[in-house]
Amino acid sequence: MMLIRNAKIVDPGGIHHGETLDIRIDAGRIAEMGTALSASDDDHVVSTDNLHVSIGWFDSGVSFGEPGYEERESLLNGLSVASSSGFTHVMLNPDAQPHADDVSALRNIAGIADSYQGPTQIVHVGTLTQHMAGDDLSAMLDMYRFGAVSFYDYKKSLCNAGILKTSLQYASNWDAVIQSFPYDKELGNYGLVNESPNTVGLGLKRSPSIAETVRIARDLAIAKYTDGKLHIPTISTAASIDLIDQAKANGINVTCSVSSNNLLHTDEELGTFNTNLKLQPVLRTASDRQALLQGLRDGTIDMITTDHRPVNQEEKALEFDKALFGSIGLESAYGCLTRVLDQDTLIRALTAGHERFGRSLKLEKGADACLTLYAPSSGMADVNASKSQSKNMANHGLPAAGRVLGTINGARFHINHD
Repeated sequence: MMLIRNAKIVDPGGIHHGETLDIRIDAGRIAEMGTALSASDDDHVVSTDNLHVSIGWFDSGVSFGEPGYEERESLLNGLSVASSSGFTHVMLNPDAQPHADDVSALRNIAGIADSYQGPTQIVHVGTLTQHMAGDDLSAMLDMYRFGAVSFYDYKKSLCNAGILKTSLQYASNWDAVIQSFPYDKELGNYGLVNESPNTVGLGLKRSPSIAETVRIARDLAIAKYTDGKLHIPTISTAASIDLIDQAKANGINVTCSVSSNNLLHTDEELGTFNTNLKLQPVLRTASDRQALLQGLRDGTIDMITTDHRPVNQEEKALEFDKALFGSIGLESAYGCLTRVLDQDTLIRALTAGHERFGRSLKLEKGADACLTLYAPSSGMADVNASKSQSKNMANHGLPAAGRVLGTINGARFHINHD
């Protein structure tokens, strides 16, 4: 059993939001909530200054390396990093080798993850097309029956509009979610940075924001036609928010996420040629960043993903145009985001994935125990303290305003010790 003392409940929309309570957990469920609960000899007591608790955080898009790129991040180490970072559930992008485009690949991932004894669970994502090549649909139904909740060709430009139409119609029979990366590669010119006045003198291929918005407009039209469930991952422009806001107002079944990278950085930083800032989507302007933050506050943007993507040092310590895209983000996201978003907005965006991709969770007596413990506090994102196997942290050196204390999921828990 566990007893959490004097925790401020942050559960926007929940019945205990804003209250400071004790929480007793027994057999993986919230057995009791109240003030001054008595502790038994069997209780593991958690108590610290400024303790906050929310529903367990859900990341809708992380990459590890295994299978195929174990040197970047093994599944077990990645899950351990997620647990210490506050995430009870992570949707695993299907970009390892082999790609997760059939049941055998998902079964292999599940077999490795089953040996992990911590609280973080993998939420399975299958590829949308075979080998993520964009030509033929993957074995979607078989993967759905195994447990895949969504289908996505990770970071791939889906050129074939017919594939998207068919997949949305097909998946609607089992209530699965189709994801489409918002990028038109021809319009994007395979760009490495944003097309803006800030990047004119960098000598790098540039990608205009229209490469994102044109693809979103197409995908929203197809989602309206099919009445399917569409998720648009990692939007990055103000114009994209306007399109999605209008689509939601018109009843289109769409959600979207934003990468923590685009909430914390802009293309003004690219003059250093720091390859840890070589990201997909590319970093945009300061005005885009402010629009993204406002889109979270007003609910147009549904969720935040850390977009965690480990990359070896050898693949980052190159010229900017040759380095791989991506940054690790699980460990630094919460602390850095607390500087730019209020707690209610941030926690809502870190937990919204449960409803879209999993199940509805509650923070009340009798509910399953799926909780993240944390405290707003001062600090700094430090790659030297990272437990990830790769150290490509875009947020390194950013001031932080919060830290994760622990993660609880059913009968399993992880408590961080300073």
